[in-house]
Amino acid sequence: MDNSNFKIQSDCAEAVKLIKTDNAYMSPISLVRAIAALRQKTWATEITWIPRTSNLPVDMLAKSVDPNSTDFHELAEPPVALIPLLSMDTLHLSL
Repeated sequence: MDNSNFKIQSDCAEAVKLIKTDNAYMSPISLVRAIAALRQKTWATEITWIPRTSNLPVDMLAKSVDPNSTDFHELAEPPVALIPLLSMDTLHLSL
């Protein structure tokens, strides 16, 4: 029997709550239903809420692209504005 691991991290506390409810499989949101289906199988799942303020580099990168874009973006180097946030993140500091 295949035992797979599935780790979900979200900055949306409401999404984490929806996924963790007993009736997530009945959610009107298809992604919540799909995750619930995985959790009902033999998948080992871990769902974690990470506040946006605790992950500023990722938040900055997410906001730097067109929200309607489905293209893959590869950066050869981090944007200049990201470097101080990465330094703070390494030291576990926040603004």
